[in-house]
Amino acid sequence: MTPSEAIAALDRQLAEHGEDVLHRRFGAPDEDGERAETDTPMRAFVRPVKAEDMIGDIKMTASKVTLSATGFLTLWPFEDGDALVIAGRVHSLRVPPPIRVNGAIVRLNLVAES
Repeated sequence: MTPSEAIAALDRQLAEHGEDVLHRRFGAPDEDGERAETDTPMRAFVRPVKAEDMIGDIKMTASKVTLSATGFLTLWPFEDGDALVIAGRVHSLRVPPPIRVNGAIVRLNLVAES
């Protein structure tokens, strides 16, 4: 499978079975201490963590989130403080290395915590 084929297959599944989320990036504070927010919509698979996923301090309230390179690659690499808004709630992110096929980034499996 080529990277393009892997991304296209995931994009089809996300379009049919995924949900809309927002990637939220915070800008630098202004003179009043306010930080501008930039939201980027994307599709994702959002699933609850299972017992075997709770390594370290990951809690049952966390979610596993799968994103396609189509949705996140323009924002990559994620920055400290980036968040996902899932069903109206803001979640902090734990971002592992992306999944690659033949050296090309095709997907990201991350943990979102509220």
